[in-house]
Amino acid sequence: MSGLLQDRLIEPANDNAKYYYLTLKGLDPGNAALSSLMQDLGTRLASKARRALILGQVDAAKIWLDEAGAIGFTSAEVSSAQHDLDAALAKQNFMTNFGPRQPTHAVEVGTARLSFHGSRQEAGRLGRCRVHRVGSWKSEGRCGTRGPATPGVFEDAALKAVSKWRYQRFCAMPDLRRCRTQIRIRFTLS
Repeated sequence: MSGLLQDRLIEPANDNAKYYYLTLKGLDPGNAALSSLMQDLGTRLASKARRALILGQVDAAKIWLDEAGAIGFTSAEVSSAQHDLDAALAKQNFMTNFGPRQPTHAVEVGTARLSFHGSRQEAGRLGRCRVHRVGSWKSEGRCGTRGPATPGVFEDAALKAVSKWRYQRFCAMPDLRRCRTQIRIRFTLS
């Protein structure tokens, strides 16, 4: 069959390996060559389906497997490819129906301004720490409009982060026991 030799498995119409196989099967159902022709054609169709799945071409994989089914070909490779196709279609369906949606409110960037005390003599941990101001940019509405932060989100994250920091001694002035410092922490999504 020239369609097999030229890898014309299902196209062009009326001049492909599937067409010639089905024509021969219709004219001479007892032909001894039919079994090996179906095996060769079916194996190639299954291989094309597998390749399409690897490339993420779910629709193409479905077409190749449907063509293998149309000639009555079954094999372990067809079953495996069909299983993988079903999984890919289920994932596609899930992502279409339940996957990520546009958020109704999402904080893209936020800032927190903190002040804290550090010891002139002690290195390492901080003294008192408090949040002075929190601001955020939100994504709903016009991009870049100023809006309120979700209460506590940036404050808690900023305090938690700063509490883990370690420092050298803060102050160089010998008459000060504690030194007050301010810092601004900027949050971004990654």
